[in-house]
Amino acid sequence: MSRLVRPPLLGMLLGLLLFPTATVPAQSPVITVQASATARRKIRLAREYLRRSDWSNAISLLNRVRTDHPDELVEVNPGQFLDTTLLVHHLLVDMPPAGLAIYRDQVDPQARRWFEAGRAAKDPVAVSRVLRDAYASRWADDALWWLGEQAWQANRPQRAARYWRQLLPPSPVPPGDDQPDTPGSPLAIQRLRFPDSQHPGAQVRARLVLCHCLAGQIERARVEWNELKQRHPNARGTLAGRTGTLVSLLSEWLARPEAWPGPPADSDHVTFAGRPERNGIRTAPVDPAAPLWH
Repeated sequence: MSRLVRPPLLGMLLGLLLFPTATVPAQSPVITVQASATARRKIRLAREYLRRSDWSNAISLLNRVRTDHPDELVEVNPGQFLDTTLLVHHLLVDMPPAGLAIYRDQVDPQARRWFEAGRAAKDPVAVSRVLRDAYASRWADDALWWLGEQAWQANRPQRAARYWRQLLPPSPVPPGDDQPDTPGSPLAIQRLRFPDSQHPGAQVRARLVLCHCLAGQIERARVEWNELKQRHPNARGTLAGRTGTLVSLLSEWLARPEAWPGPPADSDHVTFAGRPERNGIRTAPVDPAAPLWH
């Protein structure tokens, strides 16, 4: 009597058909953030000192937080974290003039030495120390202006704009952003703004218009120009050797978008300068041994 023997592979296929395996739902990756509970307690106490206008104790404690907990994270809102240095700078620049005066009496002499030595050596890294270690000092105002100029001269308009924008008060709707830059918003928590810049706001905004134009961001330049027109309609200055109201001078440049670079090309260079208009911007690193156009 013969027996029918099923091949092993056929048996496996029948088993899969008769007894399908249960599907396991895909799980999202879990991200763990290591936050400092100690730094958070000190920050909470410093906030209490600030609320009581106890500026000396608040400043002393905030300085200790930066020294004892460098680069540690503190939860500022549910699910939102800042490193201690940035958070301390935010709390210091938000102090009223009475608190800022006490802080600046302590740090301005050293901040001045950092700035003047770095400027004399034309060393942006050295000047940046003023922002890293004494952002609320008076000398951070000149450091932001000087660093913006260095970035502009190095043909880094977007970097220059990041420095110069910090000299302006928060804007209700920053160009290119979807969320308002109002106190307490997620964007405002991350952004630092120098509290009392001595550089004219009209000059700063005019430079931002030029930065966006040079970066090929014409629409952002127009938004910034509208801000300039609303806030400083009669401010005068010199642009490309011509003197007049900044609004009028810049409007002539904005009316000629072909004179400015275009937006970055979506793909690698397929023609000279990446675009038929010959005004593209290359953002990727350049391989000197590879052809850039063909």
